[in-house]
Amino acid sequence: MAKGRRVGEVLARRLEQVRKARGLTQRDVTERLADLGVSMHQTAIAKIENGDRKVTIEDALLLAFALDVAPVNLFLPLADNIPMALGNVTVQSGEMRAWARGFAPLPGQDSRTYLTQVPDGEWAPLEKEARRAASAEDFRSFADATGGTITYHPDEEPTEPKKGRPRGPRS
Repeated sequence: MAKGRRVGEVLARRLEQVRKARGLTQRDVTERLADLGVSMHQTAIAKIENGDRKVTIEDALLLAFALDVAPVNLFLPLADNIPMALGNVTVQSGEMRAWARGFAPLPGQDSRTYLTQVPDGEWAPLEKEARRAASAEDFRSFADATGGTITYHPDEEPTEPKKGRPRGPRS
């Protein structure tokens, strides 16, 4: 087996973190689930948080809905550099989140095969994300090469430098 955190253990930890961040008790979560037509006892929530109960995909989606969080952010770490175990493969959490969102295949997967299952309506956001990632990488490469620091804000229009400020990296 691969070394790294398992999705089930991350879900257990993230469920508790998100629940507490929302100021909810385990009973509050069960009440929210009941509003969705799902019967789950408070002890089931406690067992999930303690890692003593496995969670089905449907339960994970319902818990994410009840907690107002994207499913990917409930069952995967928020940090990009956490080793995750998937069977006998170890991948970084950032790679796994991109994979779960449909942005990119995991290392070792065939990208052509992976992308054949992307619905037509989702191509435009994927292309936009790919352009952002490429632009950000170009900026990082330039900053590394020049020894400067660049902050990239992909949603903002570039602005002219203010007078009196240096226009390029300092030497």
